[in-house]
Amino acid sequence: MKALWRRRPVILTAFLLSLALMLFFGIRALVSTIYWNDPARANQPVADWMTPRYVVMAYGIPREALGDLLELDPSALKRQSLAEIAVQTGRTPQQLIAEIEDLIAEQRQERPQP
Repeated sequence: MKALWRRRPVILTAFLLSLALMLFFGIRALVSTIYWNDPARANQPVADWMTPRYVVMAYGIPREALGDLLELDPSALKRQSLAEIAVQTGRTPQQLIAEIEDLIAEQRQERPQP
């Protein structure tokens, strides 16, 4: 290893960096896959702390459908909780949650889970 470091330090550094990045993103993908494939994610009630992205991922509804319901551009749905969006759109969090639950039920009827 020392001989390789002396002869090709740039190549060895690039290799080690690419190996570290591969491990980082591989572990991240694995953790994400395990988290989102847990059936408990789709069976928990919608809450006002959730973000639109969380709702889309957990319940498998189309992003555009949720964006239309929330009266917001889908690209503007980053990191805002449902409670914050409810205030922006002039609804109570409970009203918004009820509308989202109706959308989830509607989407599940259109595309039944296997």
